Amino acid sequence: KDKVFKGWLNPDGKLLTSEDVVEKDITLTAKWMEPYTCPENCTPSEDGKTCTRKVMQEKIDAVITYVNMEDEMWQTQFICEKNKLENHNISSINNCRFRDWGTLKYVLRSIDKFAPFVNNVFLVVQMESQVPKWLNRETVKVVLHEEFMPEEVLPTYSSCAIEMYLHLIPGLSENFIYFNDDMILWNKCRSEDFFIGDKCVNSLHVFNSSAMLSVDAAKNGDKMYRYIDLNSTEFPYQVLGINLNTLYTTQHNPSAFIKSINNELYEKAKDIIKNRSYKFRCEDSLTQYMYIMYSVICNKCI
Repeated sequence: KDKVFKGWLNPDGKLLTSEDVVEKDITLTAKWMEPYTCPENCTPSEDGKTCTRKVMQEKIDAVITYVNMEDEMWQTQFICEKNKLENHNISSINNCRFRDWGTLKYVLRSIDKFAPFVNNVFLVVQMESQVPKWLNRETVKVVLHEEFMPEEVLPTYSSCAIEMYLHLIPGLSENFIYFNDDMILWNKCRSEDFFIGDKCVNSLHVFNSSAMLSVDAAKNGDKMYRYIDLNSTEFPYQVLGINLNTLYTTQHNPSAFIKSINNELYEKAKDIIKNRSYKFRCEDSLTQYMYIMYSVICNKCI
């Protein structure tokens, strides 16, 4: 007689439902009613009375960029590069862009506490002297700019330039989440908050270019970032040679990316991206928003 398969039990013996989220690699045990038949994609025991099934969670890494302007080695190099500038926007070299706000340890703790699905955590810094002495390097992988960025764009003090190359970090998973060092998770997250199926999930809003008082004012004033955002959201359309549609940008929160999708755009416009990877941010800079916009165009972003 055939037995009726009822579902899968987690390691705690709880019957899983369609609402349950698997956040790590686990082994499930089949539950059935008499009479019994082994369900598909499982491994029956030798006596045929039980069977198991392994569920593998898609790996998701976290990437955090960090800078500490109190580092003397960094200061020496920074001053040298800054002295080469001519007529540069003062907001791009303002101390607030490089200050360590003391939030990095809380970002790391929040990922550990509220995002158990995260596999590797990569901390991106310019040089070894930037690595905090308290950092546990057994749990956090330190990556220097020189390990994934083209030599000709280094050194850089522009987060815009750094964001262009994050998907090239050696060993990075296909799906990854990008954090600034002040983006702290406040409650438990699920992997589905960042990735669903083969799509990334980002909090988007329509980019309103009229929010700029004028292009010239944005280029030269404190709102230069609005012009940079406009550049970045339009860029994928320009590369693909298609008409502009709705432009989207995101808030100051963690961003989800698919490495291969980022790389598609990067390979299509590698030379342009490299030429616009400046030492310090300026009105012609590109940001991570171009990768988010490209994901939207490719129907790879929700």
